[in-house]
Amino acid sequence: MQWLIDRALGAEHLMAYRLTVEPDSMASHVHVGSEEALYVLEGSGEIRVEQSIHSVGGGQAVFVPDGDTHGYVNTGAAPLVVVGAMAPPIQLDDIHPAMPPLAVQSASRVSTDDHVHRHHSFRPSAIACPSA
Repeated sequence: MQWLIDRALGAEHLMAYRLTVEPDSMASHVHVGSEEALYVLEGSGEIRVEQSIHSVGGGQAVFVPDGDTHGYVNTGAAPLVVVGAMAPPIQLDDIHPAMPPLAVQSASRVSTDDHVHRHHSFRPSAIACPSA
């Protein structure tokens, strides 16, 4: 994980990171006191938020409510690269590894076109990003 924006850089209201999940791998965590927005830069996989499973690819985003366990599963052949933004900032010691619930019978698949679900997924129509 690479921290992009944090308190060390002077940010008072936001922290952001870039995470790369290799193929056939997963990463997950939980924290209290901060909401999180996840944006997939490249790759494909699943973002699991509590009992919901979001199938995602480049250009899609998922919102994670404060305190919800969430994880990233790379189901593709290339790395899954995600940028996450959290607000308000929390102490890094308050981010804990976690395993999202895996009760398959009660898990729900969420279409990225489903804007009504609590864990909103969406595909932005256009986002201006500076060239790297």
